[in-house]
Formats: sequence, C-alpha cells, structure tokens
Amino acid sequence: MKDNVKISKTRSIAEFEPIKDLILVWPKRIELSYNFDFVNSLQLPYFIDLLDIAVRCTNVQIVINTPFSKNRIIAKIKENNIILSNIKFTTIFTDSIWLGDFGPFYIEKNGKLEIVDFRCWPRLYRPIENWFPTIFGKKNKIKCNFSANFFLTVQGGNYATNGAGIGILSSQVFEVNPHLRKQKIIDYLKYFLGLNKVIILNRELGRTTGHIDMFAKIINENTILLGKYKDKNDENYKIMEENAKVLENNGFNLIRIPIVRNSSSIGNSSLSYANSFILNGLKKKVVIIPRYNIPEDKDAMLIYKNSMPDYEIIGLNSNGVIKGFGGVHCILKSIPII
Repeated sequence: MKDNVKISKTRSIAEFEPIKDLILVWPKRIELSYNFDFVNSLQLPYFIDLLDIAVRCTNVQIVINTPFSKNRIIAKIKENNIILSNIKFTTIFTDSIWLGDFGPFYIEKNGKLEIVDFRCWPRLYRPIENWFPTIFGKKNKIKCNFSANFFLTVQGGNYATNGAGIGILSSQVFEVNPHLRKQKIIDYLKYFLGLNKVIILNRELGRTTGHIDMFAKIINENTILLGKYKDKNDENYKIMEENAKVLENNGFNLIRIPIVRNSSSIGNSSLSYANSFILNGLKKKVVIIPRYNIPEDKDAMLIYKNSMPDYEIIGLNSNGVIKGFGGVHCILKSIPII
C-alpha cells in the first residue's frame, strides 16, 4: 500500500532560473497606489527603455487594463523602434505598475509549473490586484493555488528564494499579518512554497517599503548581494550588519553592495542597487540594475559584472521610480521554464 502513495514534491523557483516570458504592466495616466509626481512625466520613458532591453532577451507580455489601449501602446512602441514580433498583450485590470508585489509566486510541483496566489493587500484595498495571479494563471494556462489568498499576506518584493528550499523575507511579513503568530506565518510559507527553511531578516527603518528586494539579492543558490550603508551612524547600518551575520550563519556567501542615502529625496530615502532584475531569457542573459547618475553607480556596475560574469549588466535610470520607493524588481515578473 505504501508503495502506491504518490509523494508531492514542491519547489519554489528562483528568479535567476531560465524564463520564457517577461511580464510588465503598462503605466497608466492615473496611479491609485501612491501620489506619484512621476506618473505622467517619467514612467513612460522608463518603461520604453525597459521594454527595449527586454525584447532583445526574451518574449514579453504587456498587461493592459482594456483592449482599447493596445493600438495606442503599439504606436508608441513603433515610434521608439522597438521590436514588436515577440510582444503580446494580456488584458487584466490593475491599479498600479507594481507587478513585482502583486504578481504570481511560482513553484514547481511534481515537475509542472504552478502559481501560488498569496494576498498582496488588505482584502478591501485594491481587491482586483489580490486576484491578479489567479486571473493571470488562467489566461496563461498555469494551474493556480488561490487558497493561499485566504491565509497569508505577502508582497512579492518581500520574498526571495535560492531555488533549493530556502526562502528569505524581511520582518515586514510579520507586520502585514498581525493576526498570526510568527511561527504560523513561517509554517504557511513552507507549506505553500515547498520550503525547507525560512530566513527572516530585519527590515530597514525609515521611509521604505521594508521589502527585502531593497537591500538583498540572491544571484545563485549560494550567493547573496547584501546592501551596506557607508555611514556607521545611519539607523540602518547596524541592521544590515546583523543581517549579514544571519545570512553567513546560514551558509550564504555574501557580496556587499552600496546603499546610498539620498538626502534630497522624499523622507531621506535610500537608493538601492539590490533592487535589480535577473533576466535569464531565451535569447540573452541580462541583469537590469538601477542607475542614479551618482559616483556609486560605477561601483555597483562593477560588483554585478564581477559577481555575474555570464550576464550582460545594464544600468537603467531609476531616479523617477525610486520616488515611489521602488525599482525595476518592483515592476517585473516572469514565467519560468521548468
């Protein structure tokens, strides 16, 4: 009898694994998530540059709210001489561009790709985006587990995995699930994502999302780029050094990368280089990293080049999107290849 029992094998898929499609939400004239001053003036050029990079690497799905906007977007793409042949459009209503947060979590289950649909926002706030992964899964014929939506709130920007059974989040996950005990949150993450270990790092303080993608980047199964504050008096300097010890004690190789305080920005926020996106595409392997037109850009570029020699490293001007306390990782998702 025992021999006939089928054991379900589940594995959370890492960002650095091969993908077949890159997904992004086309920017809208009105954003409902924050009062961004860059919505009209800076978002569109940013997305044009992003799209120009992406189409040279792999197929791209552009998510739009209504099919009526498709012709207008195509005209803008053609105007910028971007390849159209491997772009397709998917109509799903969204309130914002932050697909990295409300998009799907991917797992490999019994050799097949599946989606886990955690709740992204409180239930009554932007409910359509809470259901996005399930709708997206149906349109792309990917099986989706919506039951996770009833148990746990997790934003995609606050999750990373090494693809080998370890998931890493910041303590922000406890803040967005105040009704649950910490161990119960960890148990849910292990159950839905097929994790053997969950590592919780201390979140950054101040005007920040608190998400892990603002200070840490898993680049392969054993290596993490971890942010480092230069000023030892900065409130987040000690936090990052404590996080470094936790990761090293868990067997990870660490490469430190600058986090720069930008005193001229909103709330003295931080400029993150960890908020990058690894695009292991069908045609090309690229890492898109933030660029702020400051001296540290060169240091960050060199760190990525030395750490990921098989990839082309491309810097993308992120002075606009950082005003929303985000970056390229907050905007993109992919469809992995099993």
